[in-house]
Amino acid sequence: MALISTSFIHCHPSWDALGLCPAQSSQFPFHLFGSMCWCPKTTPKYSSFSPEKEQDYDYDYDYIVVGSGAGGLVLADRLSETGARTLLLERGPESTWKSGGRSGPSWANPLNLTRHDLPSASNSIWVSSPISRCDDYSELAACLLGGGTAINAGLFLAPPDGDWIGWPKGWGMEDMGNARERVLGRVPGWKTDTFGEGWEVLKEVMGREGWKEVDANGERNRKDRAVSRGIFMFTNGTRHGPLGSYFLSSLTRHNFHLQLNTPALRLLRSVGYSRSRINGVVTPRGTITAKKVILASGTFGTAKILLQSGIGPLPQLQTILSSSNGRYLPPKDDWILLPVGKNLMDHYNLDMTISHPKFRGYDFQAAYSDPPLQDLKLYLANRTGPLAESVPAPNVIMWLETTVGNHTMNGQFTTRISSHPNDTSLGISFFLGRGSTSRGEVEITQDGRMVVTKYPWAVTEEDKEATEKMMEEFLGVMERAKGLGVETVKPAKGQDFRSFVGEEREGRGSNHWMGTARIGEDDGRKYKGEEGDVVDPRGRVWGTENLFVADASLFPVQTTGNPTAAIIVVAERIAELVLGAEIRTHAT
Repeated sequence: MALISTSFIHCHPSWDALGLCPAQSSQFPFHLFGSMCWCPKTTPKYSSFSPEKEQDYDYDYDYIVVGSGAGGLVLADRLSETGARTLLLERGPESTWKSGGRSGPSWANPLNLTRHDLPSASNSIWVSSPISRCDDYSELAACLLGGGTAINAGLFLAPPDGDWIGWPKGWGMEDMGNARERVLGRVPGWKTDTFGEGWEVLKEVMGREGWKEVDANGERNRKDRAVSRGIFMFTNGTRHGPLGSYFLSSLTRHNFHLQLNTPALRLLRSVGYSRSRINGVVTPRGTITAKKVILASGTFGTAKILLQSGIGPLPQLQTILSSSNGRYLPPKDDWILLPVGKNLMDHYNLDMTISHPKFRGYDFQAAYSDPPLQDLKLYLANRTGPLAESVPAPNVIMWLETTVGNHTMNGQFTTRISSHPNDTSLGISFFLGRGSTSRGEVEITQDGRMVVTKYPWAVTEEDKEATEKMMEEFLGVMERAKGLGVETVKPAKGQDFRSFVGEEREGRGSNHWMGTARIGEDDGRKYKGEEGDVVDPRGRVWGTENLFVADASLFPVQTTGNPTAAIIVVAERIAELVLGAEIRTHAT
């Protein structure tokens, strides 16, 4: 079985010689787990060492995976299944019941379920569970086991082949097939029959306009004038996804270790002639070494770790240098100048509202602590009904493509039911997806916060024109559906779609952040970190030998829809490359 620790770090005996492990005391006692010595350690001023050869040092682990979101859970599983000593390092606490979590409504506790197991509790997490939120980012992000997969609405949409256009060599649609099929084999997807009124109405409305009913995953490439029921990473009425698959298989292995409540402050870098080697990570409790490190801390977290390790644009590194954390940076000669934090993407979002007599809402917030008796009985009997439903019940998804010049762009429309049971309105969120050209930027402040300084929401003229064209067509469909009982509530009656888009353009994101450590063939060092790419086509950070990225931060282009499934597929591909590089190294 795996070793799970929430408080202590592996203290290798040779750390004494490096002065990185405190002497035993009443404040810092040693804890024995079998033959291993574990202890909390102080943080050195700047941690670095440079063994001439890898075998000159007895590393704690073969791999450290930093971050346990959609990418990190996959890498930890795929690497540990080879028998390699693998540490999954997570800055936040446990989440699901099987991971040791216990936070949740009283009615769920006897069922061995937490709020992170319950699909219907996803909205309550942001309202009543501040411990789940990262406190050093300007935007919403989850810091706990599972990352976003432990708290999001659970939509699981296989990326169409077109989503790999714009990726470097080795990442085309022909390269991603094996990874995609492995993911769909582990996370098959689930559809719901609850709140089916929206589906029945919109299927008829869109069908009359020539839109085709499709299976979002089974027919993943049909994303133009298409309508599908939502597909979720749930099973048996509980959250599944990578937490219910990759993570659980990792736990069965003795060579897999999980360390919770332990943020990675920065990388343990070599200096001088071997500056390209990464030898582990530094945490508030001390230092852990590994032959390879994989960053999977998300769009903001991975960027922050890179910056605090002396990897990023010069202005950002100078900001850190001038702060109280500047003493932890490596010498300037060892800085690696890459465009970390640039290329920031998010799905630009517009919200509309329609109504129909058949639509109905549901108060998920009230049901979290005190569910209606009939709904509780339904869930207890067979794990169905509203309590098995994602919030806010995004059960209908529609796609539309348009062309601006020679550029094809895709839009996704996702439904949301009202939180008022007697409300007959239905929200529809528009996401501008594949083909979007707007980009933003995130920067680090002197106090260590990651702050978005430029938002990527319909900034370019291409994105504005594409949005207007798709909104004009979609709102036209809704207008012509009056004979079927559909009324458009937002935009207001008589409001021109262009004025509506203009009013809604500011401050409208989807919290689908991506792209701050872009993968590509254009080494950003050539431009001193002002442009180019951060990660090479093999998944390694440019200028390093053994530092990989496996999360949303490496995406070079926007996805068609909700990105969770695409991130998991990308992580499977990174695992292939990490393991392939390992095999080739041994072969030579």
